[in-house]
Amino acid sequence: MRAYSLASLLPVLPLSLLALGSIALGGCAGDDGGTASESASSGSTSTSGSSTSGSSTTDATTDATATTSSGGESSTSTTAATTTTGESTTSMSTSTTGFEVCHFGGTGESGGSMDPWLEVTHKGAMLSDGITLNLECGLQGLFMLELIPYFGGFELDDETVLFDVVVDVDGFNDNPDGHFYSIEGFHFYVGCDVFDGGVAYVIPIIPPDTIDDLLALDGAQGEVTVTMYPDGGGDPVTVMNTVKVGAVADDMWEFCGYMP
Repeated sequence: MRAYSLASLLPVLPLSLLALGSIALGGCAGDDGGTASESASSGSTSTSGSSTSGSSTTDATTDATATTSSGGESSTSTTAATTTTGESTTSMSTSTTGFEVCHFGGTGESGGSMDPWLEVTHKGAMLSDGITLNLECGLQGLFMLELIPYFGGFELDDETVLFDVVVDVDGFNDNPDGHFYSIEGFHFYVGCDVFDGGVAYVIPIIPPDTIDDLLALDGAQGEVTVTMYPDGGGDPVTVMNTVKVGAVADDMWEFCGYMP
């Protein structure tokens, strides 16, 4: 099994995330990245004309099929996805040619859809209006709000899928683009290789460095917008929800440099 470095998966890494080292997710990235219009054939960071995944879901157990290609050959692999109340499962599959796929498929809510689809979760719960995103000290030594996407309904061109992410939090939109956090062209890794260190298969929302007291985030209102660009030039799919931020210090916070 080969190892991927962070540099091989992300176009640009800002100084605030150099502490991540190698990372197992297609990258913990900051505010500077290649635009999705440069990397995706759909060619736009705008969600105009895109399809939108809502927050309402229904329980289901489905089989999702993903087709991978390599060197002009293609193969089809089937993944089983099961949903239980408030919990998500990770899809696993192996193709006969090309690359292995371990993170392409769903929680069972949308898995098996014939069109591109996207679900976003936080700590096993589907993102929905009013949900609380809890600030945590990640194992990479940085504070973050954890988002985990599940997606499918299209053929993969390679081992990463492009995302744009924008998070606004009232009173704390202090990054260079005027948001709490934002990135264009985030490469989310869907393969099966093992990485050294970091956080696996997560979109990490990193607070701005300008916040003096992270506890001030507790209870703040915000909005999360996650846009996926399907391989093959399909329309972008966007999930957008209003959220709250939870920021309660625990014993792990000291690892990230928090001193009460």
